[in-house]
Amino acid sequence: MQAHSAGMHIDRMVIAEALSEVMGDKIENIYYKSETTLPFKADLFPENGFLKGGSSDNVAQEYGLKFHVDWLKGQKTGFL
Repeated sequence: MQAHSAGMHIDRMVIAEALSEVMGDKIENIYYKSETTLPFKADLFPENGFLKGGSSDNVAQEYGLKFHVDWLKGQKTGFL
């Protein structure tokens, strides 16, 4: 997940919970990656990290295909 505004950052847990509720057990991990995308003048002190789960295996699956994802250094925020 990635936020680009203060409002989305503040509600990140509500959004993560809604994703989990809608998707059920199809989502095991939600990684938040907004350290570099939020306005620096907002003084939000964002930190990248898992909002749900925390799997260290770095594998995401979409439509039966498995992908190795670099959660920390990768360009994209994930699949779905």
